[in-house]
Amino acid sequence: KKKKRNGNREAQEVFNEINQISKYEYFEVHYFYALQYNNYLFDLLKKKKLNKTSLHYACQQHEEAMMQYIFAIICENNWSIAHYYLGCVLYQLRLYKASMYFLSKAQKMNPNIPVIQNGYYAFGQRLAKYLEREASMSEEELHFAAVNSYRNRNWSIACLEFLQLLYTTPHNVNYQHNMAMVLQYGFMNYDGAEKYFKQSVRRSQTSHPDILRHYCQLLSIMKRYEDCKNYYVALRRRRGEGERDDENDNEKKDDNDDDDPENEDEDEDKDEQD
Repeated sequence: KKKKRNGNREAQEVFNEINQISKYEYFEVHYFYALQYNNYLFDLLKKKKLNKTSLHYACQQHEEAMMQYIFAIICENNWSIAHYYLGCVLYQLRLYKASMYFLSKAQKMNPNIPVIQNGYYAFGQRLAKYLEREASMSEEELHFAAVNSYRNRNWSIACLEFLQLLYTTPHNVNYQHNMAMVLQYGFMNYDGAEKYFKQSVRRSQTSHPDILRHYCQLLSIMKRYEDCKNYYVALRRRRGEGERDDENDNEKKDDNDDDDPENEDEDEDKDEQD
């Protein structure tokens, strides 16, 4: 027990040191932290007293492991093994639809890894009895659920649901914006939030004012004041263009009203009455 406590403490100290250098940036940090990969567990693994698939269950902190896997996927979304283990954790959390989604994604990404291939079919058989009683969710229903999770400050589930939506429609500006907001306010994962803010700004041809405003707030928190200033200028320019567009629309509306034959008839009737 003493050795385990020392191993946990050393692992936590190493993780904290890495976080001070670059928080939320490296896939490996989150992946191995999610596995609870410390010296004590590694010794057990070498002695074959513990198998690899049980490493991330060692501390029974499934929700924490889930978020670390999600952060790992945000850093590098092409690692099938991270998707697989995320699916395993979601099964333990009884989030069966999401579990099946990420297990299937891992299997499609790389079916040649034995643990993914075997685990996919093993978990698939277990999940079948749960999923047959539940109707599949449409994209609209999933988005509605994600927004509700966000409003209720259920950050972990909101993050998971928006991640699924981004896989469904990767270029959706609103999903990117929503994901950035969840990462910023729910987890203070500023690097991950900036990644999605950048995608959202780049994809949004009109540079939506709300996206720019929220991105400016993030840059200010990160003390990137010069970048914040540049985007703030873009925000003011965008707002000015919006006001001019509104004025032009009003002028066109007035012109149309003047040219409307019905208005002319009304004016003639008034003249006759006079």
